[in-house]
Parts: sequence; C-alpha cells; structure tokens
Amino acid sequence: MNAVKNSSLLAKFLNDKKLTFAANSVNLPTSWLQTHRDLLGSFPSIFYLKFRIQVHLLFTYILEYKLLLYHLFF
Repeated sequence: MNAVKNSSLLAKFLNDKKLTFAANSVNLPTSWLQTHRDLLGSFPSIFYLKFRIQVHLLFTYILEYKLLLYHLFF
C-alpha cells in the first residue's frame, strides 16, 4: 500500500501544473532563439526569390512590350 501511495504522490508531483509551467518557462528562451534563428535564416532566401521574380517580371514586361510595339508598327 505504501508503494502505491508513493507512486501516486510521485505522479501528482510530476504532473503538477506549476512544475510543468516552470519547465516550459525554462525551455521558452531556447525555443524563442530557435524560432529567431529560423526566421533570420529564411530572410536571405525570401529576398533572393523576390529579386528573381522581379527580374523575371521585368523581362517578361519588356518582351511583351517589344512584341506589342513590333505588331503595332510592322
């Protein structure tokens, strides 16, 4: 009976809300840093892709504009 009572107390201690909150609070800076690192890591790829899309759209616009002018004048 005593062993069951001790394991029950241990289970209550391990599942305690305050203990869980404290453990999550300790892990919060680590997860925040990981999120920050992931975000900073994605910035270069975002700007790289944005630049490529803008260049692609510019050349597409120029090509269509030239074709339009060609059809209008020739």
